Amino acid sequence: MPNGLLPRSACQTDELLRNPPAGSPAGSKPYNRHKYAFDNKVKNKPPRPSTRPRKPLNLPFQPVNPHHTDALAVAPSGSYLNWKVLKADSEALAEGDDSEKRLLPLLKVFHVFNLDQVDGLPNEYRAAPDTGTAWEPSEIAERIIECSGAEIRHGGFRAFYSPPNDLIYLPLRSSFRDQASYYSTALHELCHWTGHASRLGRKLGKRFGESAYAMEELIAEMGAAFLAAHCRLEGQVQHANYITSWLEVLKRDKRAVFTASAQAQKAADYLLEHAGLITPADAMPLAA
Repeated sequence: MPNGLLPRSACQTDELLRNPPAGSPAGSKPYNRHKYAFDNKVKNKPPRPSTRPRKPLNLPFQPVNPHHTDALAVAPSGSYLNWKVLKADSEALAEGDDSEKRLLPLLKVFHVFNLDQVDGLPNEYRAAPDTGTAWEPSEIAERIIECSGAEIRHGGFRAFYSPPNDLIYLPLRSSFRDQASYYSTALHELCHWTGHASRLGRKLGKRFGESAYAMEELIAEMGAAFLAAHCRLEGQVQHANYITSWLEVLKRDKRAVFTASAQAQKAADYLLEHAGLITPADAMPLAA
């Protein structure tokens, strides 16, 4: 994270608003989203099968392979729900009136089959093998991740923390372009994980309202930066597309950055303490 992200006064907050930090291009990801993505070759959309796939690829019944439909008819399948809302013009109530827009919900159900259930498909339907990483793991970062006790599942094409499931999902390590990209993403999601009610119990909604999500992202990004510095990892802002929303928060609350930095430090200290890298006396008090 660039220097100057943590202003010490409201005046420096104004300076930050005038010169926001640079980072990765908006919308870019530090990993290859397509190499190991769940894929749907017909609709080009990620399916959501009701059964866990054995390989990250599921295909709908009809276009799979017309020569093997008898075998597929008795094979177990998953369900893929595709829904959208259509807009249609309704008839005007009176002559001269403008027509009104109607919203028509449309739901379709597809039966999908795992890649292992289908024979005779071209190689382009096969997922690329995990070839391993081309970068060396960080001993300190690995210690932080392992000692946290967080359950992390690798696979798919998104990196996120799921509060209802209390799980962290990351793409395969080999899909990240370098060491810093993987660990900055993993540590970012770990900082989200610390906010669970069973850990730090971070609550932002009462003060920040609809900006609570942007604040949580800022806390996770700053916490990941603190941890990356502890691990001696190089990197840059990975979630640059959030910068606009962060700046909107700072415009409304000049002290929001102090709240974010304090909460980020608590998250980082929580993880460092559990990894045995700092003592309880070094950690920021939870009530601070």
